[in-house]
Amino acid sequence: MVWWDEKWNTSEPTVATHTYENRLQTQSNWGEISDKDIIYYNLQRYPVVSAGWESITILSNGPRYPKADKYLRYLNGLLNTAGGGYKRIRIWVVVFNNQPQMAAEYQMRYWKGGNKNELVLLFGTNPDKEILWFDVMSWSERDVLKIMIRDQVLLSMNSTNSGYSGKLTDEDMLKFAEWLGQAVKDNYIKPDFKKYDYIEVYPSNKAMFISFLIILIVNIGTGVFIIYNPWGD
Repeated sequence: MVWWDEKWNTSEPTVATHTYENRLQTQSNWGEISDKDIIYYNLQRYPVVSAGWESITILSNGPRYPKADKYLRYLNGLLNTAGGGYKRIRIWVVVFNNQPQMAAEYQMRYWKGGNKNELVLLFGTNPDKEILWFDVMSWSERDVLKIMIRDQVLLSMNSTNSGYSGKLTDEDMLKFAEWLGQAVKDNYIKPDFKKYDYIEVYPSNKAMFISFLIILIVNIGTGVFIIYNPWGD
């Protein structure tokens, strides 16, 4: 038996990958994201789950936030337990250093709005770690959560209010993450994607071509076998 002291910094959260049907990601209005766009805006790919069932939570092309990242990993676990309200949520934080706000738009298009259980927070900073812009991506049923988070970042974190330094330091990110946990517990509602069942999913042109090619090969092969097989009629 292992006894835990119930302190977040001694926790060891684990993650796993699951699949589900997301018809919203089949819509063409997300547009195409090229490799050049990914490099130019420093867009983030979804991290892979390591062999130890671990995955980082804060994705950044600049400074790192080890304390805040560890707390957010813990929070992602806590919020999915009885103590966290069974929210069924996955929080990501993406920090763009020295990038225009357009990077947030491209990140949303790249991730196609994110998965149904995700809350993605997008920060834009300059080399001095000052917050230049902020955006939220989530399918949560309550927009009030997005508004609360924006206000906390732009009105409190972005100044010296509420004990923040006015910069996106590891300590400030940790303080924000601690505030975020209660806000999510009180206001996040995971969406029901069954309401999008009306969206029809059509195969791509590539998939249709490959299917046609396979059917053609099978039919030709069957015809040749019928005509030239050695067993007669």
